[in-house]
Amino acid sequence: SSGINAEYGKAWFDLLQLNYLCPLSLLAFTLSGEYNTVKLFAGWSDLWFCVQFVLINVLGFVLMYSAILCTAVCGPLTYNVSGVLKSTAITYAGMGFGGDYVFSWLNFIGITVSALGGVVYSAVTFSSLEQDHKPDKHKEQDVHIA
Repeated sequence: SSGINAEYGKAWFDLLQLNYLCPLSLLAFTLSGEYNTVKLFAGWSDLWFCVQFVLINVLGFVLMYSAILCTAVCGPLTYNVSGVLKSTAITYAGMGFGGDYVFSWLNFIGITVSALGGVVYSAVTFSSLEQDHKPDKHKEQDVHIA
C-alpha cells in the first residue's frame, strides 16, 4: 500500500510520536511548576516581545514544514546539503552582524574549508547510498509467470 506512511516514512512516525508526547510534555510542564513561572513572566505585557514570540513559533512551523517538503520532493541529499549551507550562511552572517567576531584570515579560511568539507561529505555519502539502492540495469532478472 502506498499511503502517507510509505511516502513520508520517518517524518510520519515523528508526527505520530509528537501526538503522544505533546500531551505528556504539557502535563509535566504543569506539574513541575514551570507553567506558573511562564505565566508570571514580566515580558508578556510587552507587545514587541509577544509579536516576536508568535513570529518565532510561526517560523518554527514553517521550518519543519519546509524540511518535510524538501525531503519529500528533492530527497535527503538535497535536504542535508541545504542544511550545511544554511549553517554556513548563519555562521557568516554572525561574523558580520554579531559585533563580537574579530576577523582573521586563518579563522575565515578554516570555517570555509569546514563548510565545504561538510557539503562534499554529505554529497559523497548520500550519492553512494543512492547508488547502492539503484537496480543494476545489466543484471539478469528472473521473471516468473504464474
